[in-house]
Amino acid sequence: MKKSLKNLLLATSAIAMLNFGSCSSKKADSIKEVEAKTQIGNPEEVYAVLANGSGPSQAGRYSQSNAVYSALNILSAYKLLKQEGAKDENITLLMYNPAEIDFLKTKEYKSLLEKKAFAKVLPSEEDTIQIDGKATKNNFLDAITKLPSDSNDSIYIIFSIPAPKKQEDTEIMYGSRNPYIQLDKETIFSVDIASAIKDIECKKMIIIQNSGDSANLLPTLEINGINRSNYTSSTEKKERKIKKLLGIVSPNTKEMENEIFIIRFISEYMKDKNQPIQGIMKKLDINPSFPPKAYYFEGGKRSPEECPWFYSPFMKN
Repeated sequence: MKKSLKNLLLATSAIAMLNFGSCSSKKADSIKEVEAKTQIGNPEEVYAVLANGSGPSQAGRYSQSNAVYSALNILSAYKLLKQEGAKDENITLLMYNPAEIDFLKTKEYKSLLEKKAFAKVLPSEEDTIQIDGKATKNNFLDAITKLPSDSNDSIYIIFSIPAPKKQEDTEIMYGSRNPYIQLDKETIFSVDIASAIKDIECKKMIIIQNSGDSANLLPTLEINGINRSNYTSSTEKKERKIKKLLGIVSPNTKEMENEIFIIRFISEYMKDKNQPIQGIMKKLDINPSFPPKAYYFEGGKRSPEECPWFYSPFMKN
């Protein structure tokens, strides 16, 4: 489904009604794609899975501002990937808009547009986008699992999801920093993400998470069985073979600047495309008490300083 963003958003039910079940249509010919790459010398490809959420606030009440910011974060990431040469068929864009908001008509969008740095990266009515389905748990995890990448490719998994309502059993262990997110009222735990990515072949994988109080999702990827039906001690581990992954997590605070962490990240990158990811992270550290964090996985969780591409540009090798 490819159309201008203006036409898509004016048809207010378009995104809300999208629910294609499995998002495997793009990836159906993945074996043929890999074979074709081998025949022509295996050029590097960029693959991406993008998803926004529109969940309840911490108190369980719907927040339109959070919903708008989450959508604009992901649409900005989509725009960046296209500008940097990623192919539409390699990007899975999952959108969720149950309130049928015309994002480009909101006060939040107009306010962000007044800032020159943001105006360059925000979506516009002239942008053409291809939406691949509704942002649900199954669609999101399925899209990740079926990525047809190989050891020469780069993967970007980017999601922006307002903090879900706390679940008492995980709050006992983690306080306000939950190890889960919610898409379409379905909970995605760290174990779900780990299972989806553990067997993916790639040169590097970067996950950017803009999810407020879910700051413990990525750091707990290698903890065994964090879910309501199989709850275990935080010290119990299970080998998941997670490798070549750099995870970036937005600050665990409520400031508006952190609601648009992805937009700010992209904006800083666009100012100087040659600066390293580590440099961008420093510039986004506006509150020393709640900095953005990075996590590196290569046969176990390590310091991000050990990640070879932490000191390289975000979209370059």
